Amino acid sequence: MSDKIDELVKQSESYDQDHRFMAANDLCSELLKPGNNFDNKSVERIIQVFLRMLDDSTADIKGWWDFNAGILSWWIGNAIKCLAKVVNKIPESLVGEVCKKLITSITNAQKKEEISNIDIYATCLKTLINEIPENHAEIMCKTLANSGEQFSRIKREDSNNM
Repeated sequence: MSDKIDELVKQSESYDQDHRFMAANDLCSELLKPGNNFDNKSVERIIQVFLRMLDDSTADIKGWWDFNAGILSWWIGNAIKCLAKVVNKIPESLVGEVCKKLITSITNAQKKEEISNIDIYATCLKTLINEIPENHAEIMCKTLANSGEQFSRIKREDSNNM
């Protein structure tokens, strides 16, 4: 089983966007298969693939939005879809780590690529909140509550810059 995961993780780093897309789908399918019991390290590796894909250069993998003729269009990318599907299959502690990573990516964006992906991270966080199973809700709430100061800081900085 580990060899298959290793191969899919390797494919997720391919230069070919189709290989990256399919590797994410296959990793997602592996996590969702009944009877598959992955150790926490393997699950964490798979989740790291999905999180890395939020920064992918390909819109189908990470998602995209467009504002054209006064209409906002949004396409949820494969990475967000995969995370949403597996959120109820991952350990509670990892759910908290994923949320922290997304919040940090939103609040600490500095580079142009990071700033342009804030909507991707926020959509992913919103999607996870909507999909979170009840048994993981407490860790999600604690993580969001502890991150409130980061969001408040951004709002204060934004209002000071106006």
